[in-house]
Amino acid sequence: DFNLSLVYEDGNENTAGIQQIGNGNLSLAYQEGNENAVLVEQRGNSNRGLVAQIGNLNVSENYQEGNDNDFVNLQYGNENRSSLDQVGNNNLSIVAQIGNENHSSKFQTGDNNDAVVLQYGNLNDSHVNQTGDNNGSLVAQLGWENMSTVAQTGNDNISGVLQAGWNNTSTVTQNGNGHLSGVLQIGAGNMSTVLQVGGGPTLD
Repeated sequence: DFNLSLVYEDGNENTAGIQQIGNGNLSLAYQEGNENAVLVEQRGNSNRGLVAQIGNLNVSENYQEGNDNDFVNLQYGNENRSSLDQVGNNNLSIVAQIGNENHSSKFQTGDNNDAVVLQYGNLNDSHVNQTGDNNGSLVAQLGWENMSTVAQTGNDNISGVLQAGWNNTSTVTQNGNGHLSGVLQIGAGNMSTVLQVGGGPTLD
């Protein structure tokens, strides 16, 4: 099987760097505006990635190693930044950022992990780290200067975070197996810390 990469750029001083090593990898990149940058490195087989950036000075950096990993990164606005590292198999990452100066970073190590980040507004910050198998994370932040950190180490953990407003902070740490966490914060200056540690059941 062959690898396929398609890049479309409309504007000035946009840059794209794509590297594919393996078989059956697919990379699609669309950039409209000025001084946007996209980097994609795929190592393995049947990995797929889509990047769409509209605006100025947006940056998307993506690394996939393994097989059958997927990512989608959509950024609309100015100076948004997204970084992704996927190492393993069958992992899924979706990032959508609308606004200015939002930041998302993700690390997925293992198999069958899913992580979705939706940020609307300005200066929102999300960090997701998944190590293990079958973990799921959803982060949605609406407003300004909200921060979310999710760390999942183990298997079959699920976390959901929704923050709407200004300057809210959420930290979720799940160590072990089979934990479930939900955080909802609406307003300004709220702070939440969730720590789950233990064996727990696993989902078969």
